[in-house]
Formats: sequence, C-alpha cells, structure tokens
Amino acid sequence: IFFFIIILYAAQGENRYRVILPLIFILLLYLKKHNLKFPPIKFILAGFVIALLTLPLKSIGSDLRNNQNVDLVESFIKSFDEFSTGKSGDLSFVEQGAAMVSNINERGKYFLGRTYFPILIFWIPRSMYQEKPRLNEWQFEISDKNRNFGEMGQISLISGEAYANFGLFGAFVIPFFLGWFYAKLYLNQMYQSYLSRKFLLYAIFTMILFQVWRDGIISLILFPILNFSPLFILYFLKKDKHN
Repeated sequence: IFFFIIILYAAQGENRYRVILPLIFILLLYLKKHNLKFPPIKFILAGFVIALLTLPLKSIGSDLRNNQNVDLVESFIKSFDEFSTGKSGDLSFVEQGAAMVSNINERGKYFLGRTYFPILIFWIPRSMYQEKPRLNEWQFEISDKNRNFGEMGQISLISGEAYANFGLFGAFVIPFFLGWFYAKLYLNQMYQSYLSRKFLLYAIFTMILFQVWRDGIISLILFPILNFSPLFILYFLKKDKHN
C-alpha cells in the first residue's frame, strides 16, 4: 500500500523527486540499525525497479491532469527510450547549468553571495514585503529573450550557483566546503546509536543531498526547515539516551 501511494503521488511531475527522499531516510535508518555500510542485494534490486517505474511518471501525470488517455506501455517505452538515448529532460541538469554559466560570462558580473539573500527573508509574507525577491531572483537577472531561466525554473546545480556568486573560485571552494560539512556530519554520528539526535541530523541532510547538488545551497537551508520541519524540530527537542 505504501509503495503504491508513493507511485501515485510521484506521478504529479516534480513530486517524483520528493517522494524518493523519505525512502532514502528509511534506507539510512535500516543501514544504521543493522550496522551495514551497503544495502542488501534485495534493496538494490528494489531500488532499480522503482527507478524504472518512475521514468514514465512525469508524462503519465501530465496526461492524467489533461484528461488524456494513458497508455502505460507506450509511456514506459517512450520514457525509457528518452532515458537510454540521453534525451530525457531529467538528464539535462548539466546542460542547464552550463547555459546559465554562459549567460553569466556574457554579462561579466557576479552576485557575490546575493543569491543567498532570499534564504534570509523567505518567511516574510509577500503582502508585507511587496518587493521581496524570488528564491531564484538571480536567474531572472541573467535571463534573456532566448533563455528565460527564471520563468522556466532551470536547474543550476550547486556548481552553477557557486559560479554565479564567485566565478571559478566559488565553483571549486563552495562544493569543497559542502563536502567538509557532510564529512563532519558523518564523523559526528559514526559511533552513535540510530536513536541519537546526531544520526537524525545526519540522515536529514543526507536525504536532501541530491536536492542540494541539483539546486544549490538554498536547498540545504530550505528543505530541512520547510519540507522536513517535523524531523528538524524533533532534532532540537530530542534528548539522547544512547551513545
């Protein structure tokens, strides 16, 4: 039942990525509880099957929302063909990020950390702050008539976001510090119980690592606070009984 709920929810386009995150959390919990470094073969096979099933969900969800007839076999074959030939939109992350870097170079300006400013004020209602910048405001600023990155919600990758702020220096340094941050989280929970708050914090941030790679530092802040606020609140309320 849980599996089919996930599949149905995932059919709603972008939700596909978000429903995978709880599965990652459950997997991390299982590995920690059983003191395993890698998932058992049955989990790897199950993950492969789920990955195959999620390929056609975007087109299926679009057809359902537009009241069109859905051919599951045709949708799966089409999606698999796009995936195997590299034509799938889900595989265009690097190209989208590269296009943004190209436009930044054409304009010859960097944001010097200004792309992170909306993270500080996202909680303010727009009715109280009419000119509040959008979370991806910088993408609108580098758009042109041929490439409207902001309107399309293009993916920058963390390297593209870092480049937009500090050029090549940022593209190397910011991912490095992100790796350092994750290494610290891992080492802090290495010898802790799966019931400890340190492991909970590690699991929360590891669960969203794909989103951080995909959308940049902004996801490192917003996903724990907004999307997984119950777990994040639990971290602050929890008192360890196991070390």
